[in-house]
Formats: sequence, structure tokens, C-alpha cells
Amino acid sequence: MNCEPIHGQFQRALPIATLVLVDMRRAHIPNGLIRNKAYTVVQNCRQALSLARHVGWPVIHIRNVVTAGTSVNGSITGFEPTATEAVLERKKHSCYSSLYFTDLIRQTSGNIVIMGFFGAGGVLATIADAVQTSDYVTLLWDASLDEQSAPIFSGSALSLFQRYTNLRFSVRTTAEWLSLVQGYYSDNAQRFRPLES
Repeated sequence: MNCEPIHGQFQRALPIATLVLVDMRRAHIPNGLIRNKAYTVVQNCRQALSLARHVGWPVIHIRNVVTAGTSVNGSITGFEPTATEAVLERKKHSCYSSLYFTDLIRQTSGNIVIMGFFGAGGVLATIADAVQTSDYVTLLWDASLDEQSAPIFSGSALSLFQRYTNLRFSVRTTAEWLSLVQGYYSDNAQRFRPLES
């Protein structure tokens, strides 16, 4: 399969990318004020994962090594890794702190789509580390929870950040991303059936 970009509006996000789900663990579904936000993140991640599996993209599940083995931190229902999906553990905020992550991304296309429960600054740390490997990151912001990175990836701060850094990334909503991926496969006569809601 050709891993180079051939569709302009995707920059380097298609025709294949690796979907990266970060800490999709039950313990990240909190009570209280951010419960609704967490629910939205889970629903958007569920849609993105369903599409990635449907079109055959590689999927990597990354979890925090400190809490990965605890029973309270099992996978959220529907996010259990399949036999063909990688499961990695990270020691720091960035996905690149996970052993073998860089190698797995290099084996595909160098394009990653990230989402999930990052913790403090994990989104920014992952995008910054992608510079070292020349990978291209697409962040699904409404499928991610990282309160520390939130001010950078919203509104006018995002355009300034993109303009004055050499970080290679794009920020999309899940709905935009789903539409673009489905459109790409439909336009290129790939066998594609609509996802069930």
C-alpha cells in the first residue's frame, strides 16, 4: 500500500496512518465536573477506532506503566485491544516514551492520529517528540483530554503556535476526520460500507 500522501487536504494523514489510543482505561471516567467531557472523549474515540479498524489501519494502545496492571484500570468496554493491535506502556507523558513506539510508527507511514486521556501536557509532549522522528501528528482534539495542553490547542493560540514553531501537526474534530477518511476511501473506489452508529 502506498504510504505517501496523495490527497492535499490531509497533508500527510492519508492514505494510511496509525491510530494511537492513549490510556483508554476505566479509571479515566471520573465523577464530577469533567464527567461529561470524558464521556464525549470516549464516544469520539469509539467512532474513530471503529473507522480505523474498518479500513484496516494499524492501531496502538498506549497505557501508563504505573497504573496499567491494576484491576480498577482495565480497558473501557469496546477498547480492548484485538490480536492484531499493539499494546505499549509509557513511562512519561509523551507516547514516544513508550518502548518500540517509534519503531512501530516507522514501520507504517510516519503518520499518527492521536486521541485519549493524555494527562498533564501529554499532547504537547507527543507532538514535540514527533519532530525528532519527522512524524506527522493529527490530533483529534474533541477525542482527547489534556487540560494542561488545552490553552495551546484552542482558538487563536493554535494558529500562533503553528505559525511560530516547526512542529508538524494538524488539529481536527472527530467529525471532520471521519468525514475526510470516509470521503477519501469513497473517492478512491475502495470498498467501504457506512459505519453503524
